[in-house]
Amino acid sequence: MTDTSSPAVRRVMVIGLDGATWDLIIPWAQQGKLPHLAQLMAEGAHGPLASTVPPISAPAWTSFMTGVNPGKHGIYHFQEHIPNSYQARLVSGADVKAPTIWRILSEAGKSSISVNVAMTFPPERINGIVIAGVDAPGTGSQYTYPPELAKELEEAIGEYVIEPGIVEHTRRGRYDAAFQAILFALEQRCKAVEYLMSHKPWDLFVVNFRATDNIQHHFWHFMDPTHPLYDPQGADRYGDCILQVYQRLDEWIGALRRRLDADTALILVSDHGAGPATAKAVYFNRWLAQQGWLTFAGERSRSLAGRLRAGLMGFLWKSIWHYLRKWLGKRTKDTLRRLFPTLYDRARTPASYFAIDWAHTQAYSDEFREAIWINLRGREPQGTVSPGEEYERLRREIARRLSESLIDPETGEHIVERVYLREELYHGPYAEQAPDIFVQLREQPYYRTRLSHTARRPEPVQTLSREELLEDFLPPGLHRSEGIILLAGPNIKAGVPLHNASIMDAAPTILHLLGLPVPSHMDGRVLVEALEHPGEVQYRDWGAGGPSERLGYSEEEEELVREKLAGLGYLG
Repeated sequence: MTDTSSPAVRRVMVIGLDGATWDLIIPWAQQGKLPHLAQLMAEGAHGPLASTVPPISAPAWTSFMTGVNPGKHGIYHFQEHIPNSYQARLVSGADVKAPTIWRILSEAGKSSISVNVAMTFPPERINGIVIAGVDAPGTGSQYTYPPELAKELEEAIGEYVIEPGIVEHTRRGRYDAAFQAILFALEQRCKAVEYLMSHKPWDLFVVNFRATDNIQHHFWHFMDPTHPLYDPQGADRYGDCILQVYQRLDEWIGALRRRLDADTALILVSDHGAGPATAKAVYFNRWLAQQGWLTFAGERSRSLAGRLRAGLMGFLWKSIWHYLRKWLGKRTKDTLRRLFPTLYDRARTPASYFAIDWAHTQAYSDEFREAIWINLRGREPQGTVSPGEEYERLRREIARRLSESLIDPETGEHIVERVYLREELYHGPYAEQAPDIFVQLREQPYYRTRLSHTARRPEPVQTLSREELLEDFLPPGLHRSEGIILLAGPNIKAGVPLHNASIMDAAPTILHLLGLPVPSHMDGRVLVEALEHPGEVQYRDWGAGGPSERLGYSEEEEELVREKLAGLGYLG
């Protein structure tokens, strides 16, 4: 048994509920619909968990497994700018530049199992098991470590599903098929965890269930009568689908807890929260153009012919991009990519840059996230802003005007909660890879970023019609900045509320629970307020970390992942 005077436990089980939110869990638990989660809340410590800024799965799960901010691990999104270009490339687990918790445990002689955590492809060679997450190309790739585990798992449980791929169903209104695909992937994940728990050694077990995130993104409008896409007939059929997913996980967590021994701590965590999308949209590049910092191609032409030509090209690029993105199947896209590689690449990424006149632009956004880049000389190929004083002055002026002049014309309200210069959020050797400015938009009501070339009207802040929302196939549910954390089991205080917890706190807390020192480079802290006997937190030097020796995606793998992430809304 665990020594009650020590914080150490024998093992730690972490259950990731991707995108889970207390906004749903607490009322459902109070209504008796989630009895096992209600019991855990009463018997353990729980509270909101601050995600990364912005709340995106790639940096958030990377901060979870490294305990550091993106300035130290180098992951800010599922893609990153290619130096000296306006292009982007996908990133993977091979781009994580800080040591993961399973690597740290391996060097301490302990074993780990990681299942379905984002940014773990290609699988890391550890003392234990890795089954890669959403950034894996698919089960046709080497998605497990050790490699032979894939076959063993298939023989034990049948088909294993990394990502259910529901977008093609929901895009065509096949919500029954989408729901069944989510449930099937969830059940197979449960079977995989049960098999690994029973047949493999572990000191730390981490599994992430994507079902909560998948169902919230695509089914939120069925349960929310205030949603702009609410459909009463659909609500009758699908209104409880999100609840059903939470209830199935609640049931499984209850059964799992009965299997855990008295020396195992249980942690529930989500990478970010979730909430309803609204009809509000923000077009950052249109705002930058309105402020005089961005010029769209053709705007400087004095001739009518020049403006018409630029407008026609913009229309053609928009049409090509929309058609490729929305209606062509993968086989057709692959054929086009082989026959017209330059045209295909131009029409797919980065879409927000189609019509920018770089020589007359000082700042721009990729519009996949709430961030702005300065068109900097020496960094961008057609940079117009000098490093140093001019760069700093422009950043401060953009930040000021974002706070003061980005206004919803319908309500007259400011829509920006806070503006950050990147050094206010990130520090470390890779901080300069981040965008120059981050914008935290209001979440009540929620404002989503949209690609400027898709806007039908010139205003930078718009309220979209129901028809526009349906035509653009915008997800009914979106991320929020606060996820969840819950700790229960030996040495965990009962009924304690947690405050000011960050996703970076998970790794140091797990190490401390397992009786190991915390690497001094970690930015997160041990959540000692959750522990009955916190003991003294020990620290040790770990080294600087650095680029992984693992290889990234092949060209074919990158295309598969790009298709998946575009379908999930990460790449537009």
